[in-house]
Amino acid sequence: MDFHTDYRLVIVDDEEESLKGMKETLSWKKWGYTVVGTASSAEDAINLLNKTDADILLTDIRMGKLSGIDLIDYMSQKYPLMKFVIISGYSDIEYYRKALEYKVFDYILKPSCEADFERIFLKLKNVLDEEYQKREKYEFLKGYWDTHRKKRKENIVKNMLDEAVEEYEEINILEQENNVKFPSQVYMILIDYRENENVWLEHCKEIKAELNYKIKGVPGIVFLNKDNKIALLISSEKTEERIGEIIEQIHRKVWADWRLKICFGVSCCQKIENIKKANKEAQVALNQMCFMENKYVFWFEDLTFDTEYINVKFQTEKLQHVIFVEHSEKIEEEIENVLKKFQSKYIYDFKHIDFLCTQLYNDILLYAETHGGLMEECDFREEFSRQIEKAHTLKDKKNFLINSIKQISQDNVSGEVKSKLVREIDAIIKTEYANFNMSLQYIAERTGKSSNYLSAVYKNELGKNINEEIIYYRMEKAKELVAGGNMKMYKVAENIGYADSSYFAKLFKKYTGLSPAKYREMVIERS
Repeated sequence: MDFHTDYRLVIVDDEEESLKGMKETLSWKKWGYTVVGTASSAEDAINLLNKTDADILLTDIRMGKLSGIDLIDYMSQKYPLMKFVIISGYSDIEYYRKALEYKVFDYILKPSCEADFERIFLKLKNVLDEEYQKREKYEFLKGYWDTHRKKRKENIVKNMLDEAVEEYEEINILEQENNVKFPSQVYMILIDYRENENVWLEHCKEIKAELNYKIKGVPGIVFLNKDNKIALLISSEKTEERIGEIIEQIHRKVWADWRLKICFGVSCCQKIENIKKANKEAQVALNQMCFMENKYVFWFEDLTFDTEYINVKFQTEKLQHVIFVEHSEKIEEEIENVLKKFQSKYIYDFKHIDFLCTQLYNDILLYAETHGGLMEECDFREEFSRQIEKAHTLKDKKNFLINSIKQISQDNVSGEVKSKLVREIDAIIKTEYANFNMSLQYIAERTGKSSNYLSAVYKNELGKNINEEIIYYRMEKAKELVAGGNMKMYKVAENIGYADSSYFAKLFKKYTGLSPAKYREMVIERS
């Protein structure tokens, strides 16, 4: 299933000017297409098409070692639903006859004009629309008959995950009673977001639907588990290579459509009655994303777990001295030195790091309440535990812990005691500033309070405006990112919660007095 109105097109031609002209001068959007890539050889096209979910291939015929016909032959076997259009000279008419064997949709003769493309691609769009509608109708009718069976199967799996099923005979009874059949060996795959929880919650049902489409014709079940993770149970008759392809396609599509980073934990279950164990293994594998920031697929069977992590501890008394006696900025350094010991390691007890962070926070808070006079009202223990668990990367956990402890330190020095509500607002801004939806209204929805009430409380306690505080925090983060290296400006914008890079640039200039590029130049000159 495609969630776009446009069909995805790849263009291949070994003549650079011709390739550029077709991509940039033709009215693809008007005709209902998006050019998702171009290539100047069949070899490059194969690599490109394996990385994009293209619907149509427009290709020249004569192109060096591999011809357009060779390319169509290969792609038609790998992607049977892909449509093909050929563009070439009159002398290639014999090639065209051969292309008919591969069900090429049409042939555009060179020299050609825009009208030739418009006629053929509008006709092709009608065919694609009809096929899409037929698939939709088929899926609807098939779904109508299969819904109850799938639901029964899904419910059985969920029950098996909650309760131990130890004997194969128990599976047999469940299958007979519910008129369903499970494959004997399966892969258990769990999928979750690496960052940006709200985008995940908004689109996980669409991702689930896309997975269902990708595994069409393969024995398998896709469902949302009780932790809002997507679970995929798929027959192990599919090779690891094919499972890897499905994972790669989903990963690319989710990033392309929603700029959402997701990760996968995979375990092989040799017996269906061991599914609960496989689910635990997949969960352990998935959560390695916290420690391995450059990986997004984790096969449990490939992991070698570290055994020294249990000896890693925070020096609580030293940190208390740094915070409450020295009032030093060494807080970040001390926390960084401990947490980096988990980096690039596989940790079986992935919740151990949350335990360490929560324990440190509680110890610091208790010290502040005992020695610094902070009141019970600022006790944020439960919220801290929830937020540290929701931070899926080591970097996010570190930043949240540092910000939370700094807040205690600042409150202790100033004698300020914020209400729980104001502390919650600050925590949401500091941990979710990169969320595109971040706003006063978003915070109101998260806290269950009206936006007017939140504004009044925040203004009364801190003398600040919430939306201005959001912008302030984002701009401070933007200054760090702009100054920190070669990150493109649109990426900086995305990293602090702005989808529109032009709007971000205007805000940044208003805030700093310089454009992002000028600000970076200034930092480089000063260094």
